[in-house]
Amino acid sequence: MKKDTPIQIKNRFINSVDPIGNIRYHAHPTLDLAILIFEGFNNKIYDGHVTFVTNPDKIAQGRYLCRLGYPFPEFNNFEFNEVNDDIEWNNTGNVASPRFPIDGIISRFAA
Repeated sequence: MKKDTPIQIKNRFINSVDPIGNIRYHAHPTLDLAILIFEGFNNKIYDGHVTFVTNPDKIAQGRYLCRLGYPFPEFNNFEFNEVNDDIEWNNTGNVASPRFPIDGIISRFAA
C-alpha cells in the first residue's frame, strides 16, 4: 500500500441493534476515539452499555482500566466484489471473533 492508495474500511456492529439504520458519530480530533449514536433501530440486542466516570478525580495516572476489545484479526467473512469494486460481508468464514478484556493503565493525559 502506498501513500496515495485508496483504502476502504467497513465495520460490522455485532450484537448491537436491529436493524442498523443510521449511525452518527462524534470523532475526537486527535485521538483514535469516537462516540457512535445508532438511530432508526427497532430492537436493541445488547444487555448493557458503557458508563462514564462522573467524578474526574477518579481519573488519575497509574489507575487501572479495562476495556472490551477484539485483539485478534480473525474476521474473514468478507470478500472483494470486482464488479462493484467494493468489499462485501458474506456468511462464510469466521463471523464472530471472541471478545476479550484488554488490560490497561492510564499513563498520560493528552490535550
